[in-house]
Amino acid sequence: MTFVLLSTVPDKSIRHGCAYRAAGVLSMKKQVIEYAGVPVGIVIPDEDRLKFIAVKFHVHDLDEQRFGSPDEVRLAIHDLMTRRHPKPLHA
Repeated sequence: MTFVLLSTVPDKSIRHGCAYRAAGVLSMKKQVIEYAGVPVGIVIPDEDRLKFIAVKFHVHDLDEQRFGSPDEVRLAIHDLMTRRHPKPLHA
């Protein structure tokens, strides 16, 4: 199992990502990914994709998977969590 230690640096460019366009290519530094207000991992650039690094056990199934955008990661996390904790039929 791999653990990643995240710094609690108050720099918003790290927390929210720092993206810019250069010659038509999107370049990004690491970005914290949250689910339900809780940081659950980060994405880091990896070739032309973003690699998700999980820091919470409940999203470990997505660890090291590559995605096209931070929103795609959030959607995958949402899908994973709703599959694990579906709404009851009687609700």
